[in-house]
Amino acid sequence: MNRNNSYIIGLLLLFMKEAVEVKELSCMRNEEMFEIANTCIGCKSAKCQLGCPINTPIPRVIELYKADKIQEAGKLLFDNNPLSLICSLVCVHEEQCMGNCVLNKKGTPVAFYKIEKEISEA
Repeated sequence: MNRNNSYIIGLLLLFMKEAVEVKELSCMRNEEMFEIANTCIGCKSAKCQLGCPINTPIPRVIELYKADKIQEAGKLLFDNNPLSLICSLVCVHEEQCMGNCVLNKKGTPVAFYKIEKEISEA
């Protein structure tokens, strides 16, 4: 193996190590998102979920997120919708999940799309 190949392999190994470390850090719960998750009151008949065109199990995802089960929450999201990251960015939340949240009557609906984005990026 020549010096150039050794250098490239060394750089790749370093990059892979850093990528793994970043991935591990990204699986940790963000405290700002945790505050948003804590605003959810866990309705028995979740109108947010009914307002979602793809029926995302929002209360269950939030429950898992609050329990620091980020990987499990991500699996639930992706099993329901492999495009959850895109939906967290482009869906009309004000008319769907947030628009149907019971807390919307008080003007403070749960901003689930922010939690969904964070989980989907993890």
